[in-house]
Amino acid sequence: MLYAVARDETICHHFKTHYAERMHTTDLIVQEVRDRTASNGDYTKQLVKNAATDTLRRLIATADVQVDVTLQDDEDEVLFDRIVLHLRELEQRRNKNNERSTSAEKHVGEASAIVCSVRERNSGNKVVLLTNDGDASVAAKTQGVDSRHFGHALVELVCNRRITSEKAWRTFGSANKITAVPSAVTPNSVEEFTCGDTDGACITCDKRATLLSSKL
Repeated sequence: MLYAVARDETICHHFKTHYAERMHTTDLIVQEVRDRTASNGDYTKQLVKNAATDTLRRLIATADVQVDVTLQDDEDEVLFDRIVLHLRELEQRRNKNNERSTSAEKHVGEASAIVCSVRERNSGNKVVLLTNDGDASVAAKTQGVDSRHFGHALVELVCNRRITSEKAWRTFGSANKITAVPSAVTPNSVEEFTCGDTDGACITCDKRATLLSSKL
């Protein structure tokens, strides 16, 4: 999600303004981002490298996103291990070759975000996990944490008159080349980025505002 936000300077500005002091990430995710800035490879990997560089420059270095420490006690470690295992199991079910992930570090970032979300929720805060990863959304739901993808966040900006539906549609298409949402929930037209405001009221907007008036 951070990559999607940081790639467009205008969107990044509106995102930081709209969600000021509510955006959180984790130490393990920041480390992953730093690692991506040093990667080399094909066109797709270069896009990710560029997005990671923009994320560090526009979101992390500016301290617009608070970086939380993932593992603060034994309970966090137990939950973290459980979530990593769950994410690996979800990936396994989707893998046609029935092969396990070869990377021991895979899913660490998603798991850390869920652990921190659970801890914030248990502290009495309302939390929404912003992720484009379908498995992370499933794992988060298992832990009682709501999730939204980049398309939902863009609609929130549209509903608050910060960007147009057309801008949201173009931004989503560009970002989806770097960090894609699951095809089953991918918006298919600009109409899906249109506010349902009628006579000054929109049930969808009101519901979304309630969910997103929390730490992200």
